Amino acid sequence: MSKNCDTVVVDFDEYTSMEFREVSAYWIKNAFGQKVYFLTRSRELAIQTCDDLYGKGQYVVSSGKMQKNSGTNTVRGTLNSKSRQGHKTRGK
Repeated sequence: MSKNCDTVVVDFDEYTSMEFREVSAYWIKNAFGQKVYFLTRSRELAIQTCDDLYGKGQYVVSSGKMQKNSGTNTVRGTLNSKSRQGHKTRGK
């Protein structure tokens, strides 16, 4: 018998709310639009559990945690020579 990790199923409305905190770094999105989180630190164990639950190769285990927008922008635009020329001629 192979060892599996615990899972948590989260509905779409819950994981898209701003207050939601990611449960684990490894997850899949099932056919119902729910996220199934695998409670483990090992990607291999998450893949093994997913294969045992849903069948080998049915889902690809995703990793990473979604970050919410904090309200501050970290990217700033720059002007190149063409955009400056276009800006000058638009007003004329």
